[in-house]
Amino acid sequence: MMFPPSFLHNRVSAHYIEINNIFFTEMLKKYIVARKEILNERDAASEEEQRTRYATNSNYIFEPLKVDTTTIRRLRDDGHF
Repeated sequence: MMFPPSFLHNRVSAHYIEINNIFFTEMLKKYIVARKEILNERDAASEEEQRTRYATNSNYIFEPLKVDTTTIRRLRDDGHF
C-alpha cells in the first residue's frame, strides 16, 4: 500500500481538534444571541425598512408588494409554496 507524499506531515493533533471544537461551541453561543437580536429588530421594523435598509441606490423608490391572491395563500397554507 502506498501513501501520498508528506502524508505523515499533514496529521492534525488531538489538541488542535479539541481546541477547535471548544472555539466553535463558544462562537456559536455568541452567534445565536446576536441572531436573535437581529431577528427581533427586523420583526419590529416596518416592511419598507426591512426591504430598503441596505439599499445603496439613492434613487431607489420603495413599492410595496401586492396582496397575495387566494391561490397563493392556499398553496402557502398547504405548504406547497
